[in-house]
Amino acid sequence: MQHRIFLAPLRPGMPHAEAHGHWCSHHGRLMLELPHLLGYVQNQPLRKWWPHLGYLACSETWFADRSCEAQAYASEWYVNQITPDEHSMFAREAAWSSAITSGSLLKDGPREGFRVISFGGDEANLASSLIDGRFEVMQLARAAPRSQRPNLISIYCEGEATAHGFATALGGLSFVARPVVFVQPPEH
Repeated sequence: MQHRIFLAPLRPGMPHAEAHGHWCSHHGRLMLELPHLLGYVQNQPLRKWWPHLGYLACSETWFADRSCEAQAYASEWYVNQITPDEHSMFAREAAWSSAITSGSLLKDGPREGFRVISFGGDEANLASSLIDGRFEVMQLARAAPRSQRPNLISIYCEGEATAHGFATALGGLSFVARPVVFVQPPEH
């Protein structure tokens, strides 16, 4: 399975709310037609995190393997529909992505509510007994911008205040999002 995560910054001069709305609706629907796509999730950062995050979009894709992923990004649909749409809202030249190479489930639970995403965060900064939802640490092929460690911490929880506390404690490039599943990934 090829699982990848992306961060894309806002295109200069584009109003954040307008670009975010477009990404959450129109762009998500375009992704549904991407060949070989097995899963697509948008991790939509909460508005209060926009000024701190530096990225408009955080999304994840799943393909059967690297070859299927490469074919999808070389497809006419991607080149003629998705790429121009991304240029309309993202500074694509400053986008970042990494394959997720492995993961450890530290606490099972539903993928519901708010999602804390931390690139390069340190799970030792948390009192894991306070985590009431799914808690996992994934290894990345490369570290995200503004982080030193090539890891991704993911915590699902019900309360926004609790999620905010976890994101703040983790350090690294951390934020709170609402995950929206456009295509249910195979492992979800």
